Amino acid sequence: MEGISIIIPNYNKEKYIEKCVDSVLKQSYMPKEIIIVDDCSTDNSRRIIEKLAKENETIKLIYPKTNGGVSKARNLGLQNASYDYVTFIDSDDFYINVDKLKNEMKQLKLLEKKGYQGLAYSTTVLVDEDGKVIPCRANRRRRKNEFMKGNRVLKTLISLSKQKRIPRDYCLRKETVLKVGAYYSRNFYEDLDLLMRLAMAGVFFQPTYENGTAYRQLQNGLSGKNTIEHNKEIEIICSHYMKDLKFSDRIIATYGQKKTRLKKKIVASIKKIL
Repeated sequence: MEGISIIIPNYNKEKYIEKCVDSVLKQSYMPKEIIIVDDCSTDNSRRIIEKLAKENETIKLIYPKTNGGVSKARNLGLQNASYDYVTFIDSDDFYINVDKLKNEMKQLKLLEKKGYQGLAYSTTVLVDEDGKVIPCRANRRRRKNEFMKGNRVLKTLISLSKQKRIPRDYCLRKETVLKVGAYYSRNFYEDLDLLMRLAMAGVFFQPTYENGTAYRQLQNGLSGKNTIEHNKEIEIICSHYMKDLKFSDRIIATYGQKKTRLKKKIVASIKKIL
């Protein structure tokens, strides 16, 4: 059916889930359904989401029998989605722009008119645990049209993966996600892995050039893991898909990563001197 289903995996995010759902309900382009998959939370999440569901009939609740992690929760929500388009948002994040969905659906429709299978995304804004925008370089940066199709997307994703610049909370057709196998069992950088497969399947990546989602940085969450853990997981994923690139593209992707690390080392050295 024509419309969009929003899938929200949740595990022990009683402090943030209401803010997340509220930001969805304030969208100028309203979703047809909001699917919350509560992955066996042990806090007050269930009480909160059941209250929200009673107040809004578009909210659909799913309770897995066992805790399976974010990838399984997203896939379960996907299987139960009733509408043509889907998007995912973690329960501790929230939409920072009321036109986020509207902007992305507009881009998707334009791509489809041209006969392309598309994915649309907006810029992610990093916020702290209280939801305040973090004054950092990542939030000042604006992406250029760096994602298009195929190997160009693949090498760009590899090059930018260590900078936390990969698309998040993107919109696309449900059938497009299912066609590439949806989310695999990993629960860390599962988005990056899915995006790699979508790129290999020839999906067009289209930015809206607008802010979309506030990505909350939690010390006890995945975003709070140390740099070594992040780099290890990224390396595993990138190495797997790197082999599908031409030799020249592998050089460009690798150079992009090394250039970033080299730049950080130079800045650190200057700071020591000063």
